[in-house]
Amino acid sequence: MVKINFINNVTKANADTFNTMQDNIENAINEKQATIDSSHKLSADLVDDTSTTNKFFSGDYNDLSNKPIVLEPTVLYNNDTGTNSTAILSNSAANYDYIEIYFKNNDGFYASQKVYEPNGKSVCLTSTFTGGSNYVLKFAGATISGTSITIDDYWEFNLNGASRIDPGNAYITKVVGYK
Repeated sequence: MVKINFINNVTKANADTFNTMQDNIENAINEKQATIDSSHKLSADLVDDTSTTNKFFSGDYNDLSNKPIVLEPTVLYNNDTGTNSTAILSNSAANYDYIEIYFKNNDGFYASQKVYEPNGKSVCLTSTFTGGSNYVLKFAGATISGTSITIDDYWEFNLNGASRIDPGNAYITKVVGYK
């Protein structure tokens, strides 16, 4: 039996209304509790891990009847130094559902950018640098075409007010394609 106590800082005229509400809520909860009994519970074979009719997933990937599609990564470009001009891919970007372009800026900060259906698209490689009183946003525009990704635009904006075009602010270090 559930008992709910409301704080009744009300006049006597409203007390009966609150008591009726309290009784209605308690009755509704108690009626719901009454329906949870031995005939309304989980079957033991659903919760018993040793049951031969266990309905839960065993944990073994091979037991899945509808296996998920796992996209296989293929490294299309890899160069620790990176390039700030054109990265030549080992396979066309048109052959991949998406690619991930890994890059670093000229201050040594790394980032990456995913591009879905990448062939023929332009992408903005964006990174930041913080040091001392500087907070610098760095942008490099790149074009993806077949077996190449070409960085063709650069721009830096320092939040202290200075901005400049810096053709060395982004270096593509790795490109991974996913089918």
